[in-house]
Amino acid sequence: MLNSSPFIFDLALIMIVASLAMLLCKFLKQPLVLGYLLAGFFVGPHFPFIPTVTETASVEIWAEFGVIFLLFTLGFSFTLKKLWNVGPKVIIIGLIKNLTMFSLGPILGYFFKWQPIIGFFVGVMLSITSTIVVARCLEETEQTNESFASVIMGIMIFEDLLVLIIILLISSLATSQTLSGYALLFSLFKKIGFVLFVVITAFILPKLLSRGQHLLTKETTLILSIGFCMLIAMMSAKAGLSPALGAFVAGMLLSETTESKIIKNMLIPIRDLFIAIFFVSVGMLINPKVLWENIGLIIILSLFMIFIKGITTSLASLLTKEDSKNAVAIGVLSIPIGEFSFVIATLGISMKVIDYDFYSVTVALSAISILVTTYLVKLLPFINEKINHSRYE
Repeated sequence: MLNSSPFIFDLALIMIVASLAMLLCKFLKQPLVLGYLLAGFFVGPHFPFIPTVTETASVEIWAEFGVIFLLFTLGFSFTLKKLWNVGPKVIIIGLIKNLTMFSLGPILGYFFKWQPIIGFFVGVMLSITSTIVVARCLEETEQTNESFASVIMGIMIFEDLLVLIIILLISSLATSQTLSGYALLFSLFKKIGFVLFVVITAFILPKLLSRGQHLLTKETTLILSIGFCMLIAMMSAKAGLSPALGAFVAGMLLSETTESKIIKNMLIPIRDLFIAIFFVSVGMLINPKVLWENIGLIIILSLFMIFIKGITTSLASLLTKEDSKNAVAIGVLSIPIGEFSFVIATLGISMKVIDYDFYSVTVALSAISILVTTYLVKLLPFINEKINHSRYE
């Protein structure tokens, strides 16, 4: 029964501690994300002074909903036409950024005397940018309509596909088997089918909602939109893509309808609740003991991730003829790592390439990258002013 389940206790604990941490960050004028991470640490297993969340599996499920709802609402600020226009640019930037990081991972590993495969895993983990952090930064700073926002979101979609290919290759290596031609063909057909469904829906959905507008109340509109989001997310997962990508597509499709602003406004409180749980779930994984034992490694990898990744992405953006302002913004927003980096780390553990301590290091790097990005995004106007000033001197 619900009243005998730790579900209510865990949710109440997370919300109370997250609220207090948020108020503290507001008072100190610090990013809210910092408050969520601190709250996660306080209710996690490595801080024994207050009650601890008992069902971490449930928290992980709620956190996944946070990713889905954030990408769903973000999709309302984009259209298929916008992303299509930045397609070639996205592929060039994405390839340069990721191939550079993949290549430098083993080189970095050489100095730590790692095996090349460990260096490759580290390069992949540090390369993949966190979609949920980028989306949150764009939302908080009200920059979703900036031209660079379409580019960075396009890069996220490109990376989503790239990570799935990497996971497929690594998984086949782990099992010493390759997919048969039939399996590859079937996988390709599923993805093509998903794309065709999206294109057809883009033409039909606005007309359907327009004709049935007299039947829609706020309640039915909200339920229908969430149902539609979950349907597309499920179809995306079945096609071998991520549910978050499907949610983003669902938002883009609904953005073409007359009800888009109403739907987005109603979704914001739901989104914010689950986003808080997502960042709390990351904070719960922070283990101070492991971090202290690996402090040197964390500092070096953090500098590598922030400077090499950010600069490479900015330079790649300049090569595609983005102006300096947009190139700097894209470079900054490429820094944070998150959800897919944890997936790669988990896969590395299952292959016995990396251990659980390195997973904790990955969590620490994620937290550092989130905070650095949050601060740098707020400093973008100042950074661009300095760049322009030095250019004209």
